[in-house]
Amino acid sequence: MMRMLFNSAIVFVLASTSTAVACACCAEPGFRATTNFEMEDWLSEEIARIKINGEAHLYTGACWPDCTRGIKDPQETYDASLVISEDVWQLDFAAQDAPGGTLRWTTPDDLSFFRADTTPEAGSGDAILYAEVRMRIELAGSGVFTGSLMPAELVLTGQSNVCLDASRLQNWHLIVGTEEASFHFFGDLAGTPQ
Repeated sequence: MMRMLFNSAIVFVLASTSTAVACACCAEPGFRATTNFEMEDWLSEEIARIKINGEAHLYTGACWPDCTRGIKDPQETYDASLVISEDVWQLDFAAQDAPGGTLRWTTPDDLSFFRADTTPEAGSGDAILYAEVRMRIELAGSGVFTGSLMPAELVLTGQSNVCLDASRLQNWHLIVGTEEASFHFFGDLAGTPQ
């Protein structure tokens, strides 16, 4: 009898452990958190998996083009390509009938990972979360970009669970807001490999 109870306890512990490990990234309904990470190798490699779909749209707003600063002859849409090599990110912009430009930055020392269940429903099981990865960066511009060093924020958005998974990020935003330069690019992320 004692042996049977002991074996049952081991099975229960093992089953509980495998459930906890399998669901370490699961989110309960109502989950909301922001986690700040130092940029370690695993995180840098995960973020470097993102790919943009080839288009960058310039946020135009009601005061377009007067509110856009730091871009010579701004266009509403550019062909864009992102290359991440080691710790250097390079985002190239090309326009059909206008000059292009390049923005470069280094991988930041840290990032912020926000996720939230925006439609919580009690007892509904694993929640799919809205997610934002935010990185504060300093851009060096060339070509149509007139600012020398511009503080900026790169925001990657999409769906998530508790853990960061670049394959679930769907959109990107690059926001610059200084006295010399003020612009906001956005676009879709393309099929990030799993």
